[in-house]
Amino acid sequence: MSVYIYQEEAKDRIAEVEGADWLFHQERFGHTRNGFDSVLEEWQKINVMMTADLASFAARKCMDPKDARDMESLKRETLSDTIYGAGGWNRYIVRYDGEIIFSRYHSTAGRIEDAKNAGFTTG
Repeated sequence: MSVYIYQEEAKDRIAEVEGADWLFHQERFGHTRNGFDSVLEEWQKINVMMTADLASFAARKCMDPKDARDMESLKRETLSDTIYGAGGWNRYIVRYDGEIIFSRYHSTAGRIEDAKNAGFTTG
């Protein structure tokens, strides 16, 4: 089972791990650089832009659109971001395809289990 940033319940799944205080701060200050809402909006913008106009996107990235890289490779290189947990301790990596990965390198054993129980892939 995986959690994707575009799923309606994604923020609530993170709150299962982080707690009500994290959710309160997301609702109040969610448009910080590593807040859920900011990361979701950025993922949506880039994903739409890349899907709609790969050549234009490649030009903005100073790349040749005829480069040997295919669309998936370009997305993997470009689309990833991080949502911070409460106090910045836990990190949720948002992959190019929207999957949210709980970083086991930025957490403790107890939180890793909480994340798995909430449906997150860990990495």
